[in-house]
Amino acid sequence: MTTEELVLKYTLGTRERFSRIQKNFFINEIGNDFKQLGYPVKVVTGKEKRKKGYNLVVGDLDKASTIIHAYYDTPSHYFGNPMKYYPFNGAATFASSFLPSATPLILSSVLALYIFLTFVPDFDLKTKPLFTIFFSVLLFIILIVPTYMVNGVANKINSNRNTSGCVAALKTAELLSEEQRKKVAFVLTDYGCSHHTGDYILRNSIPNTIDNKLVPLPTQSNNITNL
Repeated sequence: MTTEELVLKYTLGTRERFSRIQKNFFINEIGNDFKQLGYPVKVVTGKEKRKKGYNLVVGDLDKASTIIHAYYDTPSHYFGNPMKYYPFNGAATFASSFLPSATPLILSSVLALYIFLTFVPDFDLKTKPLFTIFFSVLLFIILIVPTYMVNGVANKINSNRNTSGCVAALKTAELLSEEQRKKVAFVLTDYGCSHHTGDYILRNSIPNTIDNKLVPLPTQSNNITNL
């Protein structure tokens, strides 16, 4: 496939990689594309902080001197989604995403505090049953719903984050010579947009040798022609 065809395939066909079903479909699809290039492919699973992640490993991690690493999941659609993404500046991306992701929790906390101070003192099931039940339910909803909103819902626009990195990894794999392929492995990691479970899985896959390998960060640009 050409780069343009791959971009269309993974920005339209598998643009949402948020739920486990969506992620599994994606790694199956791109895994087949790597296989067609002649690479061995496997899925490595693991747990970190009670989250189970799935990494797609392409090539031989043990023998490779260089590991090309890209995130494959996609970010949440936060409150209003006004955040900006800076591919080469993680601190700026975090600063931009903090308020959109935290807004539902901030608003709910302020509203819950207002209800608690204004209406809770008047709660009385005997004399004001409807009043008490209504504001009790409202308070419960206000405290529970934002917890879901903090996690967000699937973002449907993902041409940059993290689709571009996955397409770049696939095209790089296609361009490598037979000799270079012996020295390079590719790992598409899970939960790169949140708690980086896939990064921990990668480290735990080769704990004794990873420090001796070149593992470029997903946001770095590297010249691999001299491998």
